[in-house]
Amino acid sequence: MGVVYAITNNLTGLIYLGGTTRGGDVRLNEHRLALENERERNEQLQIDYCRVGEKNFSFEIIFESTEHELCELVLIELFSRIGWGYKQRRGNRIQKVITGEVTIPEIVYQQVVNYIHQNHSEEGYFQHY
Repeated sequence: MGVVYAITNNLTGLIYLGGTTRGGDVRLNEHRLALENERERNEQLQIDYCRVGEKNFSFEIIFESTEHELCELVLIELFSRIGWGYKQRRGNRIQKVITGEVTIPEIVYQQVVNYIHQNHSEEGYFQHY
């Protein structure tokens, strides 16, 4: 079992998504520490954090899942395509999903859709789904 987490810039709406099996709070605290010490590996996330400060970011665990890696990849791909993501990773596994070689399990689909509808439907992009 793992978790998918998000670090959201509340001013721009950009989202950094990650996944871990070590515990979401542990990983989010590692990101906070890296950001505070200007050692975050995601350059744009670090720049924005330094510019607007911690008070303008939210750190949250999105959901737990046995399919957390695939959930993370699907969300990263989706948000990077519409310009809302800090990460723009397109690995082999997500390419197989895109080309139809691998299908998204129903549980992953439902978790991704639920997250989007609960957190992003007001922005308008996903309202027609």
